[in-house]
Amino acid sequence: MGKQSKRYQQNEQNSKTGYLKEDFRVFHLTDCGRRDFDFHYHDFHKILLFMRGNVSYVIEGRHFELQPGDVLFVRAGELHHPVVNDDTPYERIILYLSPVYCKQMSTPDCILDHFVHDESFFGLIRSDCAVCDTLRKCLTAIAGKTAQPSEFGGLLFGKTLLTQILILMNRALLDGQIEEPLYHCDGNRTVAEIMEFINRNLTSDLDIDSISSALHVSRSYLMHSFKKETGCTIGQYITDKRLFLAKSYIAAGQSVTESCYKSGFRNYSVFYHAYTKKYHSMPKEAYRPGAE
Repeated sequence: MGKQSKRYQQNEQNSKTGYLKEDFRVFHLTDCGRRDFDFHYHDFHKILLFMRGNVSYVIEGRHFELQPGDVLFVRAGELHHPVVNDDTPYERIILYLSPVYCKQMSTPDCILDHFVHDESFFGLIRSDCAVCDTLRKCLTAIAGKTAQPSEFGGLLFGKTLLTQILILMNRALLDGQIEEPLYHCDGNRTVAEIMEFINRNLTSDLDIDSISSALHVSRSYLMHSFKKETGCTIGQYITDKRLFLAKSYIAAGQSVTESCYKSGFRNYSVFYHAYTKKYHSMPKEAYRPGAE
């Protein structure tokens, strides 16, 4: 890996990491010794139970200082990376979760991915939250032997635990149990504010001038701060976000043309060229039957 928080890779192989062919996958990992992680994103959601270590986590410009027992949720498409601060063993349970599976398992009165779209949820459930102890137990159990596919009923047991996890996270958010966590952005909030503004206005007309005007900062400071923190330009970030959104629309069954314009692109040729360059495939290949 490269220097931490300075190497947003420009090619798909490096910026998009991991894969998920199942509904979900679980890993119990421990890194002994300091390790650098680059900014990256996934096509799936990630739930992380932090167990031990001296680690902070960066999600879309927000830096969280993790405490043992914290549960962290990273939405599909969000730029993120952990920062391992010393040689203390970094132990965590990670659950990869298909966005399609969340929708398939939802019912009209129980939308399991509600918290995914709720802008008031910043992704961190602090260890002292009332629901966190139960979440920890479910995540530990789903990573255990009894939830393995090789065990009798293991896959069904795992899905049952996953359903509990999703219901608990949604209940905690809807009941107001999850407070906005404290976070920082290397001494200023500029980069986090840039990302938040872009994501709120992703499908609108966006350029450097409109962003700098809205945030009341100069063009040069805007561009320099963003590039210094993420390693990529604001234009690259906007394009990548729009491509990911378009891909999710196509996967859900919408036409390629509709997905192009709905995700904020104004020119189909520009979209098509950017898409094939990033994903090394044609847009129509993103369609996933059963995702509607």
